[in-house]
Amino acid sequence: MEQSGTPYFCFKDLDENKPVASIKLRVETIDYFLKQYRKQIVREREERARIDRELAEYEAKLRAQRKAAPPTRGYGDSKAPQAEAALPFLNN
Repeated sequence: MEQSGTPYFCFKDLDENKPVASIKLRVETIDYFLKQYRKQIVREREERARIDRELAEYEAKLRAQRKAAPPTRGYGDSKAPQAEAALPFLNN
């Protein structure tokens, strides 16, 4: 599972003396594993949703700040000759 990201299980090496008990134990093990795997998937999905929600809130906050802030001069602004002198490759 670690490499492929999907659950994998095989029934080789069953106990030949008690195959029914061996199969029952394997089925219980598979059931437990799948329940744990489902919990992990749900946790990861909730975590991703929380992160997406926080990012959206942060983006909205930054956009609101940007709208409220006065415009700043860029590197290509003719009123900022010191920026052009400091970065001559921008004049090309």
